[in-house]
Amino acid sequence: VLMKFPVTVLWGSQVLKLDADPELPVALLKAQLSSLISIPPGHQMLCSPDLLSPGLLDDDETLGDRVSANDTIVCIASRRSACIADTTAAAAAAAADDAATDAADAAAAIEGERPGLTNLGNTCYLASAIQLVASVPELRTALIAASRHSGEPTSPHHRVAIELGKLLSRMQRAPSVAQAPTALISAFRVAHRAFAEKDERGFYKQQDAQEALGALLSCCKAAPSRSSNRAHRRPVGLPLEVTLTAGGARTPSVAPRRPTRSTLHIDASVSL
Repeated sequence: VLMKFPVTVLWGSQVLKLDADPELPVALLKAQLSSLISIPPGHQMLCSPDLLSPGLLDDDETLGDRVSANDTIVCIASRRSACIADTTAAAAAAAADDAATDAADAAAAIEGERPGLTNLGNTCYLASAIQLVASVPELRTALIAASRHSGEPTSPHHRVAIELGKLLSRMQRAPSVAQAPTALISAFRVAHRAFAEKDERGFYKQQDAQEALGALLSCCKAAPSRSSNRAHRRPVGLPLEVTLTAGGARTPSVAPRRPTRSTLHIDASVSL
């Protein structure tokens, strides 16, 4: 049976009475404190003038080697500093992820590799549209970034944009591996019910690739850009205008208008 002894922890104006196990490491005491003060163990420092040997307590030290029963321990920890540290770490991780993605994208571009997409049953029309989107660096980069920094989807179109960005990210990270666009196709059929039609045998019908491209691009506009209103979590949408050219005819996917902000304008000659 493990014997515990009482210790007092001072944190700011709070006095916390705990039962600690002297045979366990200091890290577990910090974990116990974390459940009370809502500050991660990694952002806590423990020290006390009542220690058997003065100084900070290391996480891997046995508690009983440094603390006696009824000792008073001072916890130095700030929710604000912990929040700042976590935010900084998250920003650093996102920056590293962006750098890795850019490097993978550059390598794929140099080698001219573009991974294939698994046919999930009459889905080659959509695979062609996805490959066209993937071949436009500006659009591909914007969708990947939007999928990383987006929260929960706010509409079926928004979900398609997020799944498309995730798929494009996987495609450029593993250019030699065929990807199965399962989640994207499911979301696409919910957003555009016409592409969920089935034949008399219950199989999904083959569809027109150019129509699929237009529908896919309409979903791209639902992807939040980095200028989204984060305070209200309302997606602004990618500033996207695309003009499709097929058989010599120009068909704007968006009605012409005077741009009110910086816009990514793409003239694409579509041959599917």
